[in-house]
Amino acid sequence: MSDACHARFAQVLDLGCGTSLCGLHIRSRAEVLWGLDLSEAMLDKARALGAYDQLIEGEVVEALRSETALFDLVLAADIFIYVGHLGDVFALLAQRIRAGGWLAFTVEEPVGAWDEPQLLPSLRYAHPSNYIQALAMQHGFR
Repeated sequence: MSDACHARFAQVLDLGCGTSLCGLHIRSRAEVLWGLDLSEAMLDKARALGAYDQLIEGEVVEALRSETALFDLVLAADIFIYVGHLGDVFALLAQRIRAGGWLAFTVEEPVGAWDEPQLLPSLRYAHPSNYIQALAMQHGFR
């Protein structure tokens, strides 16, 4: 992991890029920075800040299915909380991340012992670590 903290990346995809919070931080280490978001309004804000080379409007699974680019790093900060089951997302990311590439993401851990994602009262999904680990192994992430 420490290698990735200081690495430079040819192609980076920021899933759920929003207003560029992650994009602004990774920009200096990305040769080409892509942003993907469902919201046109968020993409307009991201566009105004100028961090991204490419911006894509769309839902994560649909966009990953239609995109053919390969990425060295995919960031998914605070987006998986809006997606229940992540099987399709991980399967598609496994196809879009180059060998030796990185997937960096955040999830909420549920309170209690769960094996599957849980929709919380906040209307955000929590994903248990055993569920995430199983998906990662199933799709070749380590």
